[in-house]
Amino acid sequence: MRGPTHRRSALLPSPAWLLLPAAVLLAAGDTGVTGAMHAPAAAGRSAPPAHTAAARSAAPAARSAPAPRRPPSAPAGRPPASAPEAGAPLAARPVTVLMASVWATAHFLYADFLGTCVACTSTGAAHNGSSGEARGTRILAEEASEGQGPANGYRSGELAALPPNPLLHLALESWSASTSAREARSSGDAQATVLDLGLDKPGMLDVTAARASSDSASSASGSRARTRVDGLTATLGGGAVRLVVLHSEASDHGDGRAQIASVNGIVLLQSGNVVMLPDPIRVPRTVSLLLLHGDSDGATAAAARDGRSQGVVGLSSGWTGGGATSQPEPLH
Repeated sequence: MRGPTHRRSALLPSPAWLLLPAAVLLAAGDTGVTGAMHAPAAAGRSAPPAHTAAARSAAPAARSAPAPRRPPSAPAGRPPASAPEAGAPLAARPVTVLMASVWATAHFLYADFLGTCVACTSTGAAHNGSSGEARGTRILAEEASEGQGPANGYRSGELAALPPNPLLHLALESWSASTSAREARSSGDAQATVLDLGLDKPGMLDVTAARASSDSASSASGSRARTRVDGLTATLGGGAVRLVVLHSEASDHGDGRAQIASVNGIVLLQSGNVVMLPDPIRVPRTVSLLLLHGDSDGATAAAARDGRSQGVVGLSSGWTGGGATSQPEPLH
């Protein structure tokens, strides 16, 4: 029984025999068998039309040209920005102009080493800043009447004064100071008078003793600083007679001048006319003396400075300057 069964199984096809045709085809490689397999497919394809071939040849050239860039889309709710028209003016940019810094000081009597100052004023103006200070008297470091101008305001005072009456006015050690500081302009003003006396009718009899004033201003168009000092002024007879003694005035836009006295505008003796004395009188590294002196820095009737050019004593003097220049007679 086992023998016949074994013979029938030997006659059945084996899987190896089934793979033999595939091996023969692979061994043929690129022979005519392969060509026979591909030939029907190649023969079955038709040649493309002429216009299709031309379009395919032009396609690489069209792809090589860069595509134009599209502008970015504007955010939602915001209109797209439009380019300025040709010849249209550009938007003006704000320009900040820094204003110059100036100062002015004036004194009828100045003796810093004694802590004494009579009728003294000091002002300053700069970009977004100003100052004003006035002092009636300060004797041996003791103040009697003085004050400063508030920020963008005015202030005044006196040591003593008569109440308003129809006969005369009298004020002792009166002073006033004001400041103004804005982006376009800054200014400071100050005035001090030891004695102000007069009849109620102006000009009939008016007397002032030891008066000093200074003012400073700065703006984008320029700056100025001025001082004026009078030792004594008297007006009589409705202005028929006017007497001024120990006068000085100074400005940062010209030379200052000092006068001994003037009557109705006729000057008796002033700076620039004193030719018999050198100006200044110097003792090297010790002291310098100024008599009826006037120059671009200021003016004084009489003054003495130490070897560092700092004021020791000054009579009817006023000085102006700007920036970081030192003040010869600062108001302490």
